[in-house]
Amino acid sequence: MSLPPLPSLPLFTRVPGLVKLVPWMPLGAFPTPVQRLERLGAALGCRELWIKRDDLTGTAHGGNKVRKLEFLLAEARQRGDGRVFVYGATGSNWVVAALHYAKELGLGRDVMLFRSPSHPHADRNLAAIRGLADTLVERRWPASVPFDVFRHALRRGTRVLPKGGTNALSTLGYLNAGLELAEQVRAGELPEPDYVFVPLGTCGTAAGLLAGLHLAGLRTRLVAVRITSRFVANAARVWGLAAWALTTVLRGGVQAAPMRREQFEVDTRHLGAGYGLPTPEAEEATRRMRELEGIDLDPSYTAKTVAALTDAVRERGLGDQRVLYWLTLNSAPLAASSR
Repeated sequence: MSLPPLPSLPLFTRVPGLVKLVPWMPLGAFPTPVQRLERLGAALGCRELWIKRDDLTGTAHGGNKVRKLEFLLAEARQRGDGRVFVYGATGSNWVVAALHYAKELGLGRDVMLFRSPSHPHADRNLAAIRGLADTLVERRWPASVPFDVFRHALRRGTRVLPKGGTNALSTLGYLNAGLELAEQVRAGELPEPDYVFVPLGTCGTAAGLLAGLHLAGLRTRLVAVRITSRFVANAARVWGLAAWALTTVLRGGVQAAPMRREQFEVDTRHLGAGYGLPTPEAEEATRRMRELEGIDLDPSYTAKTVAALTDAVRERGLGDQRVLYWLTLNSAPLAASSR
C-alpha cells in the first residue's frame, strides 16, 4: 500500500497556513498506541481485531475529548477569556475532561448539569465534576440549557464551550487523529483497517475521523454507532462537520480530493431505550472486553459501540476483515482529575 505524503504530525504545527487560521495548543500525549485484541477477536471470530487507545490521550485524564480541547481552550486563551462555562449530563465524560484541562490552564470553571440515568461510571464522573467546578448548578431537565448558555455567553471573559466539545473548530482534533492513524499504518504498527468503529454522540469524533482518514488516503470505512437521539447524532451533521474540517485544511494549503459518502455509515440499532441506558448486548460486550482484554467500557458510549462491532462481525461477515475499535473512554483514575 502506498499512502500520499503528509506533513509530520501534528498537522497544525507543520503547515504555516493552518497555524495562522486555527488556534491550537498541545494538551495530550500523542500518538496514542494501537494494539491487537487477539483474545476478543478469537471469541468473536474476527481474524484481525485492533484497538486505538484514545483512553490514553493524557496521563491525568484521557479520552476523546482531549483532542477537541486542544482547539477549544486555545481559542479561549487567544480571546483572553479567563473562565469557561461547561454543560452536559450528570455523568458526562466531556464535562470532566473540560474541567480538568481548564483547571490545568488556570481558568475559572462554571458548570450546569442536567439529570441523566445513574450508573457507577456516571456517579464517579459526577463526584469528579463536583470536585473540579468553581460553581455548579444541577437541573432536573435540559430545557433550561438555552437560557443558561445565553446568560453565560453575555458574561465578559467567559467562554461557553459547546455541548460534548463539538463544533466546527474542535472537529479538527479528530482530523489530526485520522492522520495519526495513517502514520501508524505507514510505520507498520498495524495494517490499514478495513473498518473503524466509533461512538456517535455529538458527532465531532466521527466527523473529524472521516475527514482525516480521507485526507490520509486510507480506504477505511468508518462505522459510527449512534448512542443518542437522531436529532443530535445523524449522518448529515457528521458530513457537514467533516466537510468544514476538510475545507479548513484546504484553505491552509493542504491538497485533497473530495470526500466520498461510501466511506461512512451510521449504525442506528444499538441505542436501546435511550442515552445512558444499558442494553443486554452492551453489558455482554463490557463483560467480554474486561475478562478477555482487561479493558473497561462505559454503558453510554463504548459498550454499545463494541456491541455494534460484535453484531457486524457476525451478521456482515467481517471475520476476515481488519477491524479497528476506537476507544474513546478515559482510563485515568478520576481521583487524579479532581485534585
